[in-house]
Amino acid sequence: MFLLHSTILITALGALGAATVDAPTPTIKKAYGTFLGTPAIEGVDSFLGIRYAQPPLDDLRFQPPQPLNETKPYHTEPNGTIFANSFGPGCYQIHYTSLIMPQNLQGSMIPDEDCLFLNIWRPSNVTGDDAIPVMIWLYGGSFSEGDASVAVYNPEILVQQNPSVMVVTFNYRLGIFGFPNSKARRGNLGLLDQRMAVEWVRDNIRAFGGDPDQMVLFGESAGAVSISAYSYTYKDDPIVRGLIQQSGVAQGIGDADPLMWTLAAINVGCNNTDDPSKELSCMMQLPAETIIKGISPSNVNPIGSANGGSPFVDNNTVFSAEGYIAKAERGDFAKIPVLLGSNDDEGNGVVNFSGEFGLNESLADAITVSKFTCPVAMLARQLHDNQVPVWRYRYMPVFPAVTFYPFSETYHLSEVPIILGSFRKLVPYQTPTKVELQASQLMQKAWVSFAHDPRYGLSRWMEWPMYNPDEPTLITLFQDNKFQVKTTDQNVYDRACTNPPSVSWEDVAAPPPGPTS
Repeated sequence: MFLLHSTILITALGALGAATVDAPTPTIKKAYGTFLGTPAIEGVDSFLGIRYAQPPLDDLRFQPPQPLNETKPYHTEPNGTIFANSFGPGCYQIHYTSLIMPQNLQGSMIPDEDCLFLNIWRPSNVTGDDAIPVMIWLYGGSFSEGDASVAVYNPEILVQQNPSVMVVTFNYRLGIFGFPNSKARRGNLGLLDQRMAVEWVRDNIRAFGGDPDQMVLFGESAGAVSISAYSYTYKDDPIVRGLIQQSGVAQGIGDADPLMWTLAAINVGCNNTDDPSKELSCMMQLPAETIIKGISPSNVNPIGSANGGSPFVDNNTVFSAEGYIAKAERGDFAKIPVLLGSNDDEGNGVVNFSGEFGLNESLADAITVSKFTCPVAMLARQLHDNQVPVWRYRYMPVFPAVTFYPFSETYHLSEVPIILGSFRKLVPYQTPTKVELQASQLMQKAWVSFAHDPRYGLSRWMEWPMYNPDEPTLITLFQDNKFQVKTTDQNVYDRACTNPPSVSWEDVAAPPPGPTS
């Protein structure tokens, strides 16, 4: 077992999330105006709802993101004030009601097509003269849902307990608005949004006290998949210097069926097989709400239901699974340090379930192995073979503070509130145990150590070994709900990858168990 440093302290519950009293309004002055943020919690300032691209409206619908006007990039009050005290709207999306925690994955803002906003949380004592590492968060949601205002994605506790870093979150376009696949216009726009957000942070974060030369990306599920894909698309100019991929790799991004666009066009009365440009023009002119309702006329959307668009292979921002494997084998990607891993029961968080009858355990286990464990193992080996510093973890606990049902186990996404410290926003009626608080602080320390020094931080400050597929270097976290970190022989989990179960994402839509199952 690794040494668990005495600096890992247990924060009193009363201090977690304590509100700031009479704190001054955080202010950032730029040439074009003055940002007014808001105190978030004690010791943390936030700047919310900052535009990072032009609104993707009217002629910019279904178009790549466009940079802001450099001379007047924001709406300012007559005195030049830019209010940054509330989240911007989330992007239009389809909510999957069959997830274990769907109500907790919906943002606090009403969705809108004008949604390209970012948010910054920083220690309140940081000024523009400082230069601290920046962690940029990418949310998951199958490229169909997700929003930076989702409570479980709030990083204020992470920043409060680790005041040597700041965190940036942002929205990116989803579904048909983010991934239009018309014969007249195609684009993985949501992925391009992500790059533009990173560029905005690079160009502006110094004024907020961040260091543009010390930025890392971290994200979960589709966010992790995006980060992995990013390393191939921007291999010569990644901007960031480290990647943290939680439960997702590029090989799993898939290739969207072009029929998704066609079906959406049919549903809203725009289908025109003879003239795709007229079909696109019709889709451009419709209210966004009409398109969303046409895709999903009901508010009951089980996993696998239509979303109108998702990433597709364009051999620029997205490659085929075989293409990613070939690129990885020849080292055709950004060779920057990576921390990646998966959870012990990923499938439990994505298959359909019944609160009364549970879930299909064999299907959930097959998804865990084929869609998470094995792709992560493959990428970790490829990174190691290319002499890229890589660490691989497996998250093991079933913590009460993030558990909804007895059958949830270590489900997909269950590590996110532990890392961000947002578990009290997830299951507010549960009081975190001592071990949960310790685990949260340890994982935060690991992620922050990586942000400070992606190449040596985990080895130096956490004593975590770099991953070597030929040695027992898998880092297992908190097995049996104990405050322990161990190195384990990865073959315990990876031996199934020699003949992984055949399962597709369509299988996820299988009905949950019922009274006769």
